[in-house]
Amino acid sequence: MAKLATSFNFDVTTDFGQIEQVIQDRIGLNRAKARVATDLSGEGIADIQHEQAMEKAMAEEALKEFEIQTGLRTPETSGVTGTEKQLGPAVAKQAAVQE
Repeated sequence: MAKLATSFNFDVTTDFGQIEQVIQDRIGLNRAKARVATDLSGEGIADIQHEQAMEKAMAEEALKEFEIQTGLRTPETSGVTGTEKQLGPAVAKQAAVQE
């Protein structure tokens, strides 16, 4: 505490509320410096950018599917290709009955 007190400029008549305020201001300044240093470090930025790109692609795909389901967009206009459906046993029986 004594070492910390020597770095502050205040006289002996200062009350403890002011001392506490000066210390809190200094702590806040050091925290701000640490945040800026962390933000400017550049580490992890590529990971964040990849995550954001993935989330954007997923959001666009979800929006496209929603528009198709609600009828705002048809599969033909959105470039969606349908998956080939395989005939199941019930369909095969119906086809055999019709022949």
